[in-house]
Amino acid sequence: MNKPQLLQVNRSVVVKPLRGGKPFRTVIQEVNRDGFAVLGDPEAGTALRVGETVKMEVMAPDARYEFKSTLERVVTEPLYLYYFSLPEEVKRVQERKFVRAKVVLEIGYAVGTEGTDPASPPELYKKAYTVDLSGGGAQLILKEKLEVNSILWLRLPLPDGREPLVVKGRVKRVESKVVDGLRRYEVGLAFEGLSERDVDRIMRFVFQRLLKERWQEG
Repeated sequence: MNKPQLLQVNRSVVVKPLRGGKPFRTVIQEVNRDGFAVLGDPEAGTALRVGETVKMEVMAPDARYEFKSTLERVVTEPLYLYYFSLPEEVKRVQERKFVRAKVVLEIGYAVGTEGTDPASPPELYKKAYTVDLSGGGAQLILKEKLEVNSILWLRLPLPDGREPLVVKGRVKRVESKVVDGLRRYEVGLAFEGLSERDVDRIMRFVFQRLLKERWQEG
């Protein structure tokens, strides 16, 4: 993957100071021919210094990438931004593996077909619940038994103040469960055709949930 494709606005990145500072996760806010900017944390304004070199990890749809970059300037208004130089060398580290969080969301689902137009998913949704969620798929609890390789459309009401996300998925696993004395089915679903923007939207929610869990544990 070349640099213009890798560095995209709203893409999640992890910044790791080489001098031993605490790594932090942020998102790309701006990309131009001279460099790119990421959202900084005003509460940690002295964490990075101009001229400092950091290592960055970027999660693209296909894999995780690493590169080094130098902080060229800091802007505090209207947003707190770190401006970095473009990387000279980008290293592909591994195939992308999505972080998964245990989360219960009431969602809607509809059984679809291979030929269903992604722009016109079914309108009739049945109620279900997630067991966990990641950028690559979800575990669901359903009342009805479905066949492996079935197509489902999900209506995910993520708590980010935006319209529910509508995604297509394929059933990979079905297990019979007894929940509160009732027969239910745990369904493993892999998302298909999800845009990178929608993947990042899900992953932001997943990381927020994981951070909340760690804070509560601590």
